[in-house]
Amino acid sequence: MAIEPEKFEKTRKARDTVDAWFREYPPDLITEMIFSFDQLLKHLHPEPHIAASATTNSEILYISDGRTLSKNEFQNLNMENYAIVLNMIGRTLHVRKDPENHSVLLPIPFPSFHRKRLAILIYLLEHPQRGVCLGRLKHLYSFDERTPTSITLRQTIRKFRLLLGQTGSEGPYIITRPVLGDDGAMYVMDSRWSYLVIKENNY
Repeated sequence: MAIEPEKFEKTRKARDTVDAWFREYPPDLITEMIFSFDQLLKHLHPEPHIAASATTNSEILYISDGRTLSKNEFQNLNMENYAIVLNMIGRTLHVRKDPENHSVLLPIPFPSFHRKRLAILIYLLEHPQRGVCLGRLKHLYSFDERTPTSITLRQTIRKFRLLLGQTGSEGPYIITRPVLGDDGAMYVMDSRWSYLVIKENNY
């Protein structure tokens, strides 16, 4: 019996993704990440997983390169167009380690950052060209525990870069731009790539 073209393509993508995991990660890390075949299918077909995971009283937001998409727009998205996909509902993060060569969109361990630090990463991906600096950070978030400084922001950005596979201060994702005043630097996402954030509206 002939395999339907659509099912064949889904199977091929699943196989290629698993092969990429074993090329990129040692076996013990793959075991630690516990990515089952069921989770892989959820990555390839995220909508049922997202709908099932969201709380009943919240709205799901799909934010692509700074623009909020409708549900229909999201359902028609091609995930192959994105370099980073952050799913706050499914608690998954997928990143291309080499976006210039369009490497495979790989799952990486979801960051265990403090909520406020994670909020900065979400903001960067939601507003890739608006960016984050110290002044904007103080305006956007209320830091009850301690006031952010240029040093703590720089440390946070360094953690983000390590998470996304960056080894230095330039590319392929977070770029540093100098600014006047006490802010010191503005951090923006590289505009060559596309970014997708999926989250509930109360986050």
